[in-house]
Amino acid sequence: MNCDKFEKLFIQETQDELLNHIKSCETCLIEYKKMLKTESLIKEVKPVFISQKRTLSFARIAASFALIAISSFIVLNNLYVPKLSYEETASSSFPTDEYGLLDIQ
Repeated sequence: MNCDKFEKLFIQETQDELLNHIKSCETCLIEYKKMLKTESLIKEVKPVFISQKRTLSFARIAASFALIAISSFIVLNNLYVPKLSYEETASSSFPTDEYGLLDIQ
């Protein structure tokens, strides 16, 4: 017997009506067992997907904090490092010898 009522009963009718039909129909019983197996597999792997999602969220948060820390370091470092203007030479800011080289003593 080839029955096509399972989907209609599963979606539209109550569980009692579905179970009553399954008792008398072998085709729908096989479909019902497949649905139960699928449901158990989904419940089995659900914690794995949740943990992967949580790990990915933590990685994104950590990457965001690292990006903020690095960019703030670069910005703050550029604020406090003395810079030479285009026309300014090293001799006006740093001690140099007679050749214009930095004088380190």
